[in-house]
Amino acid sequence: MSNIPKVILITSTGSLCWSLVHNLISLPDGSSTSIRVLHHPGTAKALTVRDEEVVPQFQSPPSISLVPIESYSGATFNAAFRDVSVVIHESPSAYPLEEDIGRAIIDKSKAARVSHFILCSTLHPMRVKIGANQRKIRIEEYLVESRIPYTILQPALSMQSIDLKKVLETGRIPLGFASSIPHGFLDQSDLVSIIRIILENPQLHDLAQYELVGQNISYDAIAALISGLSGRQVTCQTMTVNDYIAEMKSTGKLTSDFEENYISELLVYCNRWGLTGCSNVLRWIMGREPATWETYLQRELQ
Repeated sequence: MSNIPKVILITSTGSLCWSLVHNLISLPDGSSTSIRVLHHPGTAKALTVRDEEVVPQFQSPPSISLVPIESYSGATFNAAFRDVSVVIHESPSAYPLEEDIGRAIIDKSKAARVSHFILCSTLHPMRVKIGANQRKIRIEEYLVESRIPYTILQPALSMQSIDLKKVLETGRIPLGFASSIPHGFLDQSDLVSIIRIILENPQLHDLAQYELVGQNISYDAIAALISGLSGRQVTCQTMTVNDYIAEMKSTGKLTSDFEENYISELLVYCNRWGLTGCSNVLRWIMGREPATWETYLQRELQ
């Protein structure tokens, strides 16, 4: 019998949300866990085909419900917190109201007397030369001072952020910084495993902040691994910041000046320091070795 709380609220749609939903529903008694997912049109893309496929799949028995909201206040927003035991909040990085949203969700969680709050923040929020991290660390501070029992997760960049299908089609990994600089990566499946472990015993992880890194590796090394395991020659295409941003705009990945400023700051920082971390905490909590790029690719390319 699983000890997963009966009512869980996930505050945004996205790949992490649905990966977590799949993980929880796969439990032998997963149908007894009610999962609510907030969907706000301003902080998430329109529902994807994947979302449209996933939601109906779990509505019989009624174990997951999508809650469309127009704002982070009001009756619909408030009702989503009714009887919730655990809130899982992944903060939207390139959004100007990120901090306001975080505060609103924390305030409502406190008012609703949720028993635990899991915040998915970012790796090394103390690196405040990245403007977005200033917002992340203030949200962390607000949660810590809220007196809600909490766990703060600080995950590295997801391995899934590299579109393997497109990389294999084009033979290139486009970058706006030097490809030789190491960066920290985390398999999203390992992040889901960590959240699942916390959900099974939130008290054990109360007041914790976990740095989560699976592997530090350069994009050159990633390209070499993809080439070796797929048989398709893949190389990194390093561009100037301006050229990289222009490409993102052309593909619709950047749609505002705010997003452009966020990416520009991040690229400049990554080119000088990279974003690396330590994998010890991830290994200790899971009780096994984290996924590496090699094991991740072996799984995804089979």
